[in-house]
Amino acid sequence: MRNLGQEKQLTNVLAAGLFIISVFVSTEGLSDPVNVPKLLLLGIFSCAALGCLVSSKFNFWKNPQTLAILLFLLFSGVSVFRSSSPLTQNLYGEYGRNNGLVAYFFLSILLVVTSQLVKRESHKKILKALLYVGYLNLAYCLWVILFGDFIPWNNPYGNILGTFGNPNFIGAFLGIFITALTAYVVQPGISWKYRGLALITVAIGLFEIQKSHAVQGLVVSAAGFSIIGFYFIRSKFKSNLILAGYTIAVAILGFISLLGALQKGPLTSFIYKTSVSLRGEYWQAGWNMASQFPFTGVGMDAYGDWYRRARDSQALILPGPETVTNAA
Repeated sequence: MRNLGQEKQLTNVLAAGLFIISVFVSTEGLSDPVNVPKLLLLGIFSCAALGCLVSSKFNFWKNPQTLAILLFLLFSGVSVFRSSSPLTQNLYGEYGRNNGLVAYFFLSILLVVTSQLVKRESHKKILKALLYVGYLNLAYCLWVILFGDFIPWNNPYGNILGTFGNPNFIGAFLGIFITALTAYVVQPGISWKYRGLALITVAIGLFEIQKSHAVQGLVVSAAGFSIIGFYFIRSKFKSNLILAGYTIAVAILGFISLLGALQKGPLTSFIYKTSVSLRGEYWQAGWNMASQFPFTGVGMDAYGDWYRRARDSQALILPGPETVTNAA
């Protein structure tokens, strides 16, 4: 954005939205305390951000992101029109998911809006909002582990949920959080006192990821630390040989880890879980849907309506004939 004052205003809206949407839950009068209020807030803040961009007289038609998003929304609209699932489901998504056209429309607005931020200070402010969300969830999850949950919601998982209502979501988010925090404190000019506190925070974060039993949290953390290591080594050593050696070592370790997830290699007992095989069947069902409807799909958040018809025969063995899912 050319006007720095307008960019500052837009950044404030985005940073506030990031924090409030991420941490807000409501158990009063709602059967879904997480997704419904977050979808409402997403709409409010995305429209507010769009208003900031419109007031700056931004030319949407010269922006390549706008054209790409319009194409995405066009295909999404065709998918909704062609879908045999209920219109309300296509618009608002499956109960407990809310990944319908409305959610993707608001997220598309955010993509176009955030692509216009150019100042380093803007990116740092949004990063700090993300870190504040992480600290709050870190404290909340630690309280739940030590004393129990004070939010009166139904928790069928028995694991920590954070403010995302799902152990997989909080595990993945904590991986993002500790990665962002590590990247922030390894930069030059940060005192060792803050780096020490960050080290303790990262240790607590990894402990909570383990308590969430979410493999994706560990995967996100490992990938994040690997990327940070790459740029840290590149900034410290002029020799490309050291950087190449590091990259090859990470690639080999990543490959062995992938084999472990597929029940092969020495890391199988540490990495593999039955849920990996289950996801393989879910992915296969999704692939079958995409093959049958390559241009229109089955509708927004309509995966659950088609799972039984699209699953392979081996899915009747594992996860079994009675097991279904509504998550793409």
